[in-house]
Amino acid sequence: PNTNKTEDNSKATTNTKTDKEVLDIYTTLMNKAKKDKPGYKKVEYQELPSDAQNRVITEGSNLVGTLLDLVDQLDLMTSKETAEADPEIVEKGSDMRWFPVYKCEKGCYLTDVNAIESTNYEDLGNGKARITIELKDEQNPEPMAEGATSSPSNVGAMFSPLSKADIDNTLNGGVVSAVVKDITYSLTYHDCKAIVEYDTKTNEIIKLEQYMNVAIKADAKVILSKINIEKQELFNTMIITDFKY
Repeated sequence: PNTNKTEDNSKATTNTKTDKEVLDIYTTLMNKAKKDKPGYKKVEYQELPSDAQNRVITEGSNLVGTLLDLVDQLDLMTSKETAEADPEIVEKGSDMRWFPVYKCEKGCYLTDVNAIESTNYEDLGNGKARITIELKDEQNPEPMAEGATSSPSNVGAMFSPLSKADIDNTLNGGVVSAVVKDITYSLTYHDCKAIVEYDTKTNEIIKLEQYMNVAIKADAKVILSKINIEKQELFNTMIITDFKY
């Protein structure tokens, strides 16, 4: 289950719009933002919850701490506290490289409505609306290459997932390969959701939220012992606010 909650807005009225209509709105909003280069504030962080619902270790549970220490050393994770204390502030007119979709010209490349699990459109009143798009599960989706015009995956067409190839390179070198051997793993991206609040008259974004949930399944040998991770959830949260067009 997705642990990400959106704020309640009791005044919101939900109108019936098709998945395609909502995707078209999202594409328009995101592509306009990339082109207009507004200023904004971005907070992005990752969580590896350890509760029984989100972590299932069938073998070698005593070694999980060792693995997570290695993850920390790889600098792949930013805590919520760190991200919120030091948000990324982008000035108006700046490079939009780290606004989704990362390293690409446009803000959305998804055109296949069949990739969508669900959508929602809410009229918030006062010329404001909120749309939500949730994608279907996808295994090992690759992000878009820098400057690409089409995506190798559905998740990559809207979000910026971790590249399995990049992870493989990290795992096979340096500090990790000295401790961890024979790694096999898969990443299932599930309940990936984008939520955009915007001005319906100007198509200017007020707030953008992106949530990527990744179920990691892995086998490895760690310090001569075997470890089997049936499931480890990784939650990636990105919230962009304070837009200045």
